[in-house]
Amino acid sequence: MLDQCCISSLPNNFANLSNLRHLSLLYSQKLKRLPVSFKNLKLLEHLNLGWCSELTLTVEDLNFLENITRLNFLNLSGCKQLEELPRHITHQASLTELYFSETSIRELPDNIGQLSMLRELDFSETSIRELPDSIGQLSKLRELKINVLSSSLPTSLGDLSSLMNLSIQSCPKLERLPDSIADLSYLRNLLIEDCPQLKCLPDSIGQLSKLTELKIENLLFSSLPTSLGDLSSLMNLSIQSCPKLERLPDSIADLSYLRNLLIEDCPQLKCLPDSIGQLSKLRELKINVLSSSLPTSLGDLSSLMNLSIQSCPKLERLPDSIADLSYLRNLLIEDCPQLKCLPKSIMQLNNLQELTISNCPIGELDFGKASLPFGLSNLRKIFLQATEMSRISFSEDCCPYLESLDLFNNHQLEEIEALPITLKSINLENSEMLKKIPSFAGLTSQ
Repeated sequence: MLDQCCISSLPNNFANLSNLRHLSLLYSQKLKRLPVSFKNLKLLEHLNLGWCSELTLTVEDLNFLENITRLNFLNLSGCKQLEELPRHITHQASLTELYFSETSIRELPDNIGQLSMLRELDFSETSIRELPDSIGQLSKLRELKINVLSSSLPTSLGDLSSLMNLSIQSCPKLERLPDSIADLSYLRNLLIEDCPQLKCLPDSIGQLSKLTELKIENLLFSSLPTSLGDLSSLMNLSIQSCPKLERLPDSIADLSYLRNLLIEDCPQLKCLPDSIGQLSKLRELKINVLSSSLPTSLGDLSSLMNLSIQSCPKLERLPDSIADLSYLRNLLIEDCPQLKCLPKSIMQLNNLQELTISNCPIGELDFGKASLPFGLSNLRKIFLQATEMSRISFSEDCCPYLESLDLFNNHQLEEIEALPITLKSINLENSEMLKKIPSFAGLTSQ
């Protein structure tokens, strides 16, 4: 391998290595040309020219590939001057991996389906106009990353019978996905991102019975299809930066294997459906909503370990049922400008290890006042930043294992009463109104 080397050219006699099978020049950013003698590397199986940014590479420069019959890996990604693939590329009967993202290529060969052994194909961040119908003939293809300028994708996409990972990114004119996407019976991961004209997902998406991960980002959907609940194997659902999304379907409750639900930067999402409490295997939930409260059913998430509540401009209260999240380890509440207090039941979260509250107008926190014996008994870290609290106190039995207390930027904090003796770290920076703190006698030294 010659990865990241600083040479500007290879010697002409380099191709005397007639038995060479593996050549990688990845990130050789000073390399400017390939020797003509490359045509003698007839036994080459692996060629990586990825991100050789100074390489003057034209379709004529790749004619040497016509003499190579065993090539199984070809990476041309980042060769920005490359405008087309050689026509004979489809004669590479052994090719299993082909990458040419971040190039200037605009067309795929019409007969790309002849690459019968191809398993991975990546042409993201190119200007490909459209996918040829023959792409459906790539029966062994497992991973496909695309961006195209067309308004639709070919129906033959559904013929990719081995496809497991599909990424559709930065398609500025794409208006619809083919219903045939339902025929991708082995699809595990689906990413749809930056497609501003795509207004909805097809109802047929619910037929992807083996899909385990669905990520939707930077789309203009106002809703998701009810058939989403039919994704019986889905474990990870991520919805990010969808500014028009207003609601989630009640059928989300049918995602019985869902482990992670991340909803972020969706400023028009009105509320969570009550049915969300039926997600009994959910371990991580990250949400932002417009409602003033969260459903009581939130407490039914019996497996939840990580809960993030962020950027909820109208949220005024958390449900008392939050105490029922008996496996909760991490709780983060951030940028909720109407949230002025926490429910007393929060003290019953005895498996909680980390509590973060930031940019919320919480007025007072009393750790232990209404708690059970040994409340928050596993809490290790507390981050209370940019709140409006004036007082904080700990009862003798509360937080018996607390190690870190961060009170950064609490400008109205005037009083700290008692502190757990287990503390190893405390931050009072920018708490300039603080007038009363307890004696530090008895705190363990480090």
